[in-house]
Amino acid sequence: MITARIEVTLARELTDEQFVTAIVGQVSADGSKVELLNRGHPPPLLMDGEGARLLEVAEGGLPLGLAQFAARLGRPAAAGPAGRASVIELGPGDRILFYTDGVSEARSRSGEFFPLAQSRAVREAGDPDQILDALPKR
Repeated sequence: MITARIEVTLARELTDEQFVTAIVGQVSADGSKVELLNRGHPPPLLMDGEGARLLEVAEGGLPLGLAQFAARLGRPAAAGPAGRASVIELGPGDRILFYTDGVSEARSRSGEFFPLAQSRAVREAGDPDQILDALPKR
């Protein structure tokens, strides 16, 4: 899979204290489903006729760049850091919103995490570009 190739590249580029989170996805040819492999990244939002909800994916793997540590612990790369992919069924008009961990880790002055799925920006969005424009700025 492509994540194995990314691991090889990152092993040459990153230090022992660096890693990369990502979600790797592949949409089926007919657009009816998407296969997602989460490597330590915040889960995406599925936006459909019922609103927006976090897509919990199966057993997320380690962030990219950490395979070397799994190997040091005696865990085979295929079973250790990779995790398992999830297949998500998509309906007509469904959208998936991927975002950075900067959004999921943002906090209010009182220390509460930003509720992306419940935010006005997501609830009222007509298209993904509108979400970016409607998010609160600091």
